Amino acid sequence: MESWLIKIDASLIRQVIIQGATFLAFFVVVKVFFADKIKAMLEKRQEVIEKDLSAATEAKANAEKLENEYAEIMKGAHDEKAAILHSATEDGEQMKEKIVAEAREQAETIITNARKEIDRERTQAEKELRDSIVDMTFDAAEKISGKSFTKEDHAQLISESISMIKEV
Repeated sequence: MESWLIKIDASLIRQVIIQGATFLAFFVVVKVFFADKIKAMLEKRQEVIEKDLSAATEAKANAEKLENEYAEIMKGAHDEKAAILHSATEDGEQMKEKIVAEAREQAETIITNARKEIDRERTQAEKELRDSIVDMTFDAAEKISGKSFTKEDHAQLISESISMIKEV
């Protein structure tokens, strides 16, 4: 009965032994000549990877620190902007109040000067009116009486006329 399993014969066993011996020889050669170099290369590579990971972690920490500093700077700038706007608004209000106060002062000065001018013109008009009334009174008195008046007569008539005008 033939077995359907692998048939083992002498040539197969010889090939397996040769391949096993070759593998062991290759393994021993690699172990003796190259193992330390491979191990050193792998350790260097591991150090480089660890160093890169450390640098990446440090860079990430620095980036987060810079981001926080940036956020603080931006918050400070925002606060400063708000303070400047508030200060400018207050300054504007103060300037407005000052301008309004100066305008009121100027208006009061103009009104006061106008009142003084009106009083001066009224006084002048009253004086001119008195003078013309006095002149007309003298003229009328001279025509009615038919005689000329002396300085004393003029002074007395002026006093009487002024008294009458003040009463009116």
